Amino acid sequence: MKCRIFMITALVALAICGCSDSDDFVVPSQGGTSLTIELESGRTYLGESVDGIRPVYWSSGDCIKANDLTSSEAKIDEENAQVAVFEFGTKLTYPCNVLYPSTIYKNATTVTLPSIQNAAVNGTIATNTLPMATCVNEEGSRLKLHHLTGVIHLQLRACDDEWSDKVRIIEFWGGSEDPESSNVSHEQVSGDFTIDYETATLTSTSSEKSAQKVCVLVTGELSTDRLTDVFIVVPAQEYKDGFTVRVMNEDGQYLDKTKPSSQSVAKGEIIKMPEIQFIPTNTKIGVEIPSGQ
Repeated sequence: MKCRIFMITALVALAICGCSDSDDFVVPSQGGTSLTIELESGRTYLGESVDGIRPVYWSSGDCIKANDLTSSEAKIDEENAQVAVFEFGTKLTYPCNVLYPSTIYKNATTVTLPSIQNAAVNGTIATNTLPMATCVNEEGSRLKLHHLTGVIHLQLRACDDEWSDKVRIIEFWGGSEDPESSNVSHEQVSGDFTIDYETATLTSTSSEKSAQKVCVLVTGELSTDRLTDVFIVVPAQEYKDGFTVRVMNEDGQYLDKTKPSSQSVAKGEIIKMPEIQFIPTNTKIGVEIPSGQ
């Protein structure tokens, strides 16, 4: 049985100087703008689950995009890591499109979801992984950043110590057949997407095979006596033929787990899969471990 955990979207607190919430909106002396963003849940560093909700904290190095401007790195509140300040050297103009993380911005209407993700050693969602966006219509308005993607939550265990340090790659694609070796059309999960900031919606733009798969790089070791969490960030959409997760070791041996029926992945939703015990098959495929991003 799958478990769905809904994540509360982030709150961006914007207020005009002089109002009661003036501490949330500051115009630096250089004439730029500072935005204070408070996270309630869902991004960027996941803590332990409490009553089905995972608290979230800003991570060092996090940046946002406002229109085509990139903020400074997050200045994280030392007492509450769910709050951070992002500064811009130029005063923002409105309406203003806000995007997290800034690294996926391509142009005013396009974002690029990476084909390679990193799985942190402790199993949390890595920095600059879980996209959110919104449109600010006017200065001083209050708004929320809305999730653009969902998350597949894997729980992995090694079958014995021989394989505990060899799992290096986890792949995800829509349907049961590997896009690279079939003529079946799959959903796009990486590459360029058109973005609508007002509705926080991504629209596929590519039918290339390379855009129909996402790869998660695993560091650290699997345990034989406890589960290791791995999170895969995927576009929020209907996967009409389900999806497949492939766990692969450094020798090219792999184990596939497939959900054969249609699966809807909602924005900001974590879909928790049953435990996967990695028992390598005798099948080997050519495997080249890509560099992390």
